[in-house]
Amino acid sequence: MYEYSNVEIVSFDENSAKTSKNKSGLLKVNKHSDGNVYSLVLNDEQMFKTKLDDSIEFLRSGSNGVVLSLPKEQNSTNFFKFSNSSDAIKFHQILGAIKSGKNLFDESSSIFDERTEESSALQYFQFYAYLSQQQNMLQDYIRTSTYQRAVLDNAVDFAGKVVLDVGAGSGILSFFAAQAGARKVYAVEASSMSQHTKTLVENNHLSSRIEVIAGKIEDISLPEQVDVIISEPMGYMLYNERMIESYLHAKKFLKPDGKMFPTTGDLYVTPFTDEALYMEQVGKANFWYQQSFYGVDLTSLREQALDECMKQPIVDNFDVRICLAKPIKFSVDYLQAKEEDLYKMNIPLSFQMTTTAVIHGLAFWFDVSFDGSCSQVWLSTSPTQPLTHWYQVRCLFTKPLTVSQGQTVQGHCILHSNRKQSYDVEIYLEIEGTNISAENVLDLKNPYFRYPSGPTPVPPGQYHESPTEQYWNNLPADQAASVTGQSHPNANPYSQNCNINNNLNYTEDYDGNGMITDRGWS
Repeated sequence: MYEYSNVEIVSFDENSAKTSKNKSGLLKVNKHSDGNVYSLVLNDEQMFKTKLDDSIEFLRSGSNGVVLSLPKEQNSTNFFKFSNSSDAIKFHQILGAIKSGKNLFDESSSIFDERTEESSALQYFQFYAYLSQQQNMLQDYIRTSTYQRAVLDNAVDFAGKVVLDVGAGSGILSFFAAQAGARKVYAVEASSMSQHTKTLVENNHLSSRIEVIAGKIEDISLPEQVDVIISEPMGYMLYNERMIESYLHAKKFLKPDGKMFPTTGDLYVTPFTDEALYMEQVGKANFWYQQSFYGVDLTSLREQALDECMKQPIVDNFDVRICLAKPIKFSVDYLQAKEEDLYKMNIPLSFQMTTTAVIHGLAFWFDVSFDGSCSQVWLSTSPTQPLTHWYQVRCLFTKPLTVSQGQTVQGHCILHSNRKQSYDVEIYLEIEGTNISAENVLDLKNPYFRYPSGPTPVPPGQYHESPTEQYWNNLPADQAASVTGQSHPNANPYSQNCNINNNLNYTEDYDGNGMITDRGWS
């Protein structure tokens, strides 16, 4: 039973006129014995009683209000004003669960709620309800095109089949499944983006084949088992947002011989060196070294500020040459894995050092495979591949580790799941045969987005001959030749389509109207 105290109820008819005096008191949600039908009862005195099923419509109103429409009761509408915003949020979530067909009193159907803080879930679903966020993912050409290629290359796995799209978002993967000939697609989306998805489905005349279901995969029910589950559940460092657990949970709807797209996920880990990045993070905390900031001594907080900076994973991209060893691969087969396998992941590490270097931390990226009947397709976020919206992730040690060529460093990376839909990342490396080590624990929920503003810089010390000589000696012969013929006397023969040369012409007609015709110009 769900109860809320000090609730005020105002009822309206279809013309928005009040139908009775305001009522207030203890509001209860009771379940009927006949299926997933519920009642709202006020004060146990039948002052207010109504049935709830999947026909209801509702929305938040202000911080403490919820508006509930009951189409089966002559379109009556009720406004519920709660004593606090927390109760209003919970009531709104319960209405959503009822509409999606969830059994509120079935403990097995609340796995998501058990593992997730309410505030985190609210923020998460609000974030993905924005069209701008969906656009950001859709415009990731590598991501979107790879998914479409994986589906269409394996159209035999979709044609005439039933498909489940988990966390459908805008519904793009559902559309790909339909393009491949799927008979029926269930697009499950927990955020209010589901309303936009329905609009797209209707506008593309696919309502008979794509059914949008509003709700969490842990809470909804389907009328049939599915042949294929498709989803894009990957977060930063593969596991952030913990959506892969929801993806695995969806296997309760999968036929025994069904397929999953993606099929496997590989997380790669390797030590890296980057003095500039390390000093950049340390330097942020130096602000708190000031003894007189507007007359205030800040130095007592410098250590806490440094600790906070070092606990932030860095999301950016980098030149692969900063990596000091071949990466360790941690693989998960989604067809075989269970949700609880992802609650704590311990990745043993061992690297043979091929050079003397300073290890500043561990770098992470991931690849996922789509294992179809006709083709295996890979989506990679490796630093050697074109950039995606996932970038790569680096976790710094609190203090770097200096190693020599030939030494072996061993340790672990442990991902501890938390209720913020993320992980605490514990990293540790030790030089074999010594007690010299480096470590840190980072909060994957709170990364530092260090997005690049230009090309990835080459790591220092990579040139083994003069870069100046290398550049000029490798110029094509025609560019390096002396200025001859009709070249403009001020033209730079070494420029590569520089704008200044494009503006030069022989008539000094700089507005571009008079062009020499014996060169074929017009």
